Amino acid sequence: MQPPAHCAICEDERQYVGWDGQRWTTLDDLRKTHRADIREEEAGLTGLGCEPSFAIGQRALLVPAGEQAVMWDCVPLRDDDSATAIDRRGGLAGPRRSRGR
Repeated sequence: MQPPAHCAICEDERQYVGWDGQRWTTLDDLRKTHRADIREEEAGLTGLGCEPSFAIGQRALLVPAGEQAVMWDCVPLRDDDSATAIDRRGGLAGPRRSRGR
């Protein structure tokens, strides 16, 4: 068996770190050039991402949990549109902690 001609992981542009090292940004700068990408992935399942794609291009899913939702994964940008989308779906549910813990 021959090894592959190319490594898909090594050639993925997200693996690239420039000669000047990693580049950093601020939330304010990110909000100037990017926006929330909110879409129904399927009935009752909402995807939250970032447009244009940023970082590794991940998107979160809002998974229904009773009257609220659980956010599965994370996104690099939370703006007013994504906050509104979450609120319209009842907000986020989380683990309840008892007092004293």
